[in-house]
Amino acid sequence: MDNEHINDNSLANKGDYIFADTSEDLDGCGNNIYVDIDSKIYGGYHTIIAKNLCENENNGRYFAYLFQTDTWRYQIRRIVNAVKVYSITQKILKKVSVIVPPVEEQNLIVSILDEKTLGINRKIDLVVKEIDELKELNNRIISDAVTGKINVQNIDVPEYVSQNEINLDSVSYDEENEDIEEVDE
Repeated sequence: MDNEHINDNSLANKGDYIFADTSEDLDGCGNNIYVDIDSKIYGGYHTIIAKNLCENENNGRYFAYLFQTDTWRYQIRRIVNAVKVYSITQKILKKVSVIVPPVEEQNLIVSILDEKTLGINRKIDLVVKEIDELKELNNRIISDAVTGKINVQNIDVPEYVSQNEINLDSVSYDEENEDIEEVDE
């Protein structure tokens, strides 16, 4: 991209936040990223760049975590404007309030959240890997069955009842014993 088409106002620096200024649903109102690297990053057409006002990197990460909370996002969600999409403006962002504990407490919160989210993200990665492996196995089995690599002609398929055939009116739930039993009509 040549320099004449680059607007320096759209340049985000380390410690800045880039907010999406539109969302198709309320859940997306307040979506943002925290710029935590030294690199030229430009906010796109539908973004608002909030410049870094923090004393240190942990303060920036504290606010990055805070901006992900439903409590903070609720403030935006209750005042956004919508016709076809929800519009988040600088004026709206200026109206929201933030909780600013002492720096030592912010640092502690960031340390705890970093540790907890690292463990959660590792578990998510393992589950995603397992899901991908199961999808691959599923596709391979289907492929092998339809191409004749697996002989499925003599496999006994157990009888089953379609979900559409189940009459839920004839089933009751015994809360005390946590049993499901069929009711005689």
